[in-house]
Amino acid sequence: MTTQLKVLSAGKPSDAGKSPILEVRELGLHFKVNGAVLPILENIGLCVQPGEMMCVLGPSGCGKTTLLNVLAGFLKPGTGHVLAHGQPISGPGPDRCVVFQEDALFPWLTVAENIGFGLKGKGFSRRQRREMVERYLNLVGLLPFGGYLPSEISGGMRQRVALARVLILEPAILLMDEPFVALDSQTRQEMQQLLLSLWKRFSHTVVFVTHDVREAVTLADRVVMMDKNPGRIKEVVDIGLQRPRDPAGNLFHRQCVQLEELLRNT
Repeated sequence: MTTQLKVLSAGKPSDAGKSPILEVRELGLHFKVNGAVLPILENIGLCVQPGEMMCVLGPSGCGKTTLLNVLAGFLKPGTGHVLAHGQPISGPGPDRCVVFQEDALFPWLTVAENIGFGLKGKGFSRRQRREMVERYLNLVGLLPFGGYLPSEISGGMRQRVALARVLILEPAILLMDEPFVALDSQTRQEMQQLLLSLWKRFSHTVVFVTHDVREAVTLADRVVMMDKNPGRIKEVVDIGLQRPRDPAGNLFHRQCVQLEELLRNT
């Protein structure tokens, strides 16, 4: 018996009874290149529910990162509307934090100083900042490494620092742009499991950009499949697997195969 993917209409939330924490309505974005207008995103409609883990999947050049940048407030929509908590997004905000492909750590600061950097000027005492940093060092498994410089730890450990640095700010929404893409397979799997454990603990809303089908099936409640030229939503797929998920299981494999088929046809 073949397990079928549950395909939803693009832009429709999986739970219509809830108010979305992020909402994109008829988003379009164009860039000018050598005097010509180049469409990047076209007619994007999407709802993200509070506490949802959503992955955005698609081929290179389909606008995944551009969409994330619009959600972050780094780019303004050309047409349409983008809302967070029911209000228009006019720029970056403390409710939304971004984890990039590059860890973007300050090389002259220690691991602990990098994690605590965003707390400065927020009214915390030095003791409070130290206690908060120690807590998040422990949560990401780096408590013994707080005094190290970024150059003295591995790539996977640096991404743990980058993750802790945004989590300590307690954002409602995490926007993650292929943060594990440069890691080896084993470290990448470890980071996926760390992210899932922290997501379960803190109930953040996560929008996670990836081009890796297995990563999407490992992480997502729903997968947004994008097409390119211009970037648009092809399908929104409900991943119906229970957690924790077994990457060696038949159902996991079938989900991957069917998503790969959708990806090949973009």
